Amino acid sequence: MTEFLLAPAVFLLAQSIPARPTVRGRMVAAIGERTYIILYSVLSVALLAWLISAALRAPSVPLWPAGIWVWHLSLLLMLPACWLLAGGLALPNPFSVSMSRVAFDPRSPGLVGWVRHPVLWGFALWAGVHLLANGDLALAILFGVFLIFSLAGMKLVDRRKRGRWARSSTNHWGRGGASGSC
Repeated sequence: MTEFLLAPAVFLLAQSIPARPTVRGRMVAAIGERTYIILYSVLSVALLAWLISAALRAPSVPLWPAGIWVWHLSLLLMLPACWLLAGGLALPNPFSVSMSRVAFDPRSPGLVGWVRHPVLWGFALWAGVHLLANGDLALAILFGVFLIFSLAGMKLVDRRKRGRWARSSTNHWGRGGASGSC
């Protein structure tokens, strides 16, 4: 169980520390953007694999029985979770995580106008669904960590972006976000 408790802590640190603009900026300046992204991605995948394998090796401590209704609910909710994740990564988003190289157009915010952080909401929904469906202590900790990290990440990203926009003279979106309703 010690390894399993260590794995989420290391994973969260590896996700949190480089997300700080000054730390990321120094790393990118030292090794370049492309190398940084490759190394960070490899590290993230390796730590995620370690986290999952440590959770699966942890002793089983049942907390609640997962009834058949939970499995049906999980299958139903995974569709919007996947939609949020895929859509959030594919579309431009100045507020959160995005893999799009297209510039964000505030006149047509799309998914970002509905949900400021679609990727993080997708992860939160995914984690919450899996938390309900797996009534084991280690898996509850695993999915609970992902759920909390996703929900807290939204606030942290907003705070970091708001500070960056306040220092920037190119902020055309104002405090209310792209559509004013986010």
